[in-house]
Amino acid sequence: VSGDFNLEAQVEESRIAEETSQIPWGDEAEEMLDVLDGSTKYCASVRPIYITIPVCNSDITAENININANTEILMNTKSSTVPAAANIAVLHSKINVSGDSVLTATNGDVTLTAANTVESTVAAEAEESLSFAIAAAIVDQMTQVVVTDSAKLSATGNVTVQAQGDINATANACGSEDSQNKSGVYTTVTVVNQHT
Repeated sequence: VSGDFNLEAQVEESRIAEETSQIPWGDEAEEMLDVLDGSTKYCASVRPIYITIPVCNSDITAENININANTEILMNTKSSTVPAAANIAVLHSKINVSGDSVLTATNGDVTLTAANTVESTVAAEAEESLSFAIAAAIVDQMTQVVVTDSAKLSATGNVTVQAQGDINATANACGSEDSQNKSGVYTTVTVVNQHT
């Protein structure tokens, strides 16, 4: 390759859902299901994103080599007419250099980077007649950069292999300001499963 070799797979999304009338992400979204007495519902946003860049038995020579797998997602789900809301994000970004691959930077650096960034905010507010609400923010993220078998990386400058994840998950459940109930059960759950 004359000059630099750049390979990038990137997903950037921002989704906002409110109430039960909106189901984000179309066919990939969780359907709104009846629970409890059959009339109470929940709003759930589900987003799986999988990015894999395989480099197998490849010979790449360039001044600089940059391979990046990046995902950035903003999820904001709010429900004020039903007592339950959830965000579920599954993000896996991976670069796999394998076999007899040889990556050579003749006048600079070899950089392999996998990164996930998640901002997840979910809120559930009970309507006047209910005295409970639950909100859950669940994130499963994996970033991997793997150099395996007899694959080789070489450069006249730096060789950088980096995997990173940045997650901010917030859940909030509360009662209605207009509720006549003096007590209730309001639960928030945040689960983050991170692998790098």
